[in-house]
Amino acid sequence: MSLSFLLLATTGVAEEHRFDVRDSIELTTFSDPSTRDTLAPTKFSPDGNYFAVVSTRGLIASNRLESTLWVFDSKEAIKYARAGEGVQPPLPRRIARMLAIPQAQRHDSYGALITAPTWSADSRNITFLGENAQGHRQLYGTDITHATTQPLTGMGEDIGRFSVGAETIVYAARTIGDTAQSVGTPINSTAAAVTGLSMSSILFSTDSEVSNALKLGVVRHGRSVTVPESGASQALELSAISRLTPAISPDGRAVIVARRVPAVPASWEAYQTTMPGYFRFHAQPGDAEARAGSRRLWPS
Repeated sequence: MSLSFLLLATTGVAEEHRFDVRDSIELTTFSDPSTRDTLAPTKFSPDGNYFAVVSTRGLIASNRLESTLWVFDSKEAIKYARAGEGVQPPLPRRIARMLAIPQAQRHDSYGALITAPTWSADSRNITFLGENAQGHRQLYGTDITHATTQPLTGMGEDIGRFSVGAETIVYAARTIGDTAQSVGTPINSTAAAVTGLSMSSILFSTDSEVSNALKLGVVRHGRSVTVPESGASQALELSAISRLTPAISPDGRAVIVARRVPAVPASWEAYQTTMPGYFRFHAQPGDAEARAGSRRLWPS
């Protein structure tokens, strides 16, 4: 099922209203599935009885975005699509609503505060990422039956990726510190000297209060915990370069994650890539880039 919306132009008796900047900002659009991606799939529940969408609009009066998670009844939507005139459109249920000034980095100018809605196996819950007022993303869980939402992770983490399975949620997150360091040398409360800094570091500076280390966390039975290193107390660190989302085994007893390596084993040199002249593994004992997690291209 594809989603679309129809913009109806209405003409007043006295004067025609032309579409202006305010209308563009406050226009409600579909964020998930995105109206900018014609191949974006609609997220049906596993039992097929419902589908979820996220809509977003700007609120000029408060200078904020509003993102809403809606759930539609599939049968009612199909009935409406196949029927002729005189049939009432299906009424969705509002499951979650978030309001904030967007601050988190995003790659889309039409970014939403609610992202990555994911159904549970029993079709009773949806887990999603919600951007809070500080610009960090938390995990939220919803109950479809009662239309309730609650945070699953605290304000001290910035969640990057997650997956759901076997009544368990695993996620990759960064720790949030107490203070943030400003970009450049502060001149006063609103300006800073940025001489010598690259344009990208100025325009797309990372929030220095957020740790670069990516750690593994688990939510089970409503309780969120950080997974420690084997035989140690510090958190298990993941690769900050890999885009691999933690994957849960069907029985919920194991998780696949990407971790950085302190050095490339010599046996890895035998691996053949599609472009061996450009991409290949080099065994370097004590590889500093691999240990620091700063290698930008694998293989190298």
